[in-house]
Amino acid sequence: MNRSWMDIAEFYRDLGRPTEDPALLALERLARRIARSALNDALFGWTSVTELGIQQMPIRPYMGPFLRVTPKPRAMLEFRYEDTSIRGRQWVRLDPAQQVTERFQSFMEQLHWTYDPTALHPVDRVAH
Repeated sequence: MNRSWMDIAEFYRDLGRPTEDPALLALERLARRIARSALNDALFGWTSVTELGIQQMPIRPYMGPFLRVTPKPRAMLEFRYEDTSIRGRQWVRLDPAQQVTERFQSFMEQLHWTYDPTALHPVDRVAH
């Protein structure tokens, strides 16, 4: 089920704080960054155990192409774009957790998820 980006950030905060796991805390930072940006309403996310799923459409998780971000040992994150069931044809990168924002921005540019390089910049939200 898709969740709000702030709910996802809180999930990773609660999961990562006891051990100060850099990969889990990087996912918290990414979710908070998305929540505070124009992407909050453009991308849809969910969690599965420790993995983060991100997709462009408000459909059920796994029902269309999505980006899977998986924490790995030694403070690494695997970014895998699942648009086919053939693993050898999937876009995949492994990066240090501290580079989560840069890799996510690069993914969005490479796969044309957004044309705006400022998409992850914070936006002012007006309360109604």
